[in-house]
Amino acid sequence: EYTYTPEDKLLFNDPEAACSAAVHGMGILQTADLYVERGLGDGTLIELMSDHRIESRALYLCYPDDKNLPLRVRSFIDFLLSRISS
Repeated sequence: EYTYTPEDKLLFNDPEAACSAAVHGMGILQTADLYVERGLGDGTLIELMSDHRIESRALYLCYPDDKNLPLRVRSFIDFLLSRISS
């Protein structure tokens, strides 16, 4: 068993920036698999505590029930659905 208490905290609102920080040795992170797939694949990241995974979080997208949604809204919905279903 190993215990680590970091001296400082880095806070990110961008998961890609958090991944970059982890790749550059600035700490560990917990994020969605889609953000770390490349790093895990090429060996720049390693998975820690794989037996302590958290359950998926729900994602909600609210938009008007309108048959004439703007194309940019429909495209965004389709993009999100393709990312979370894979």
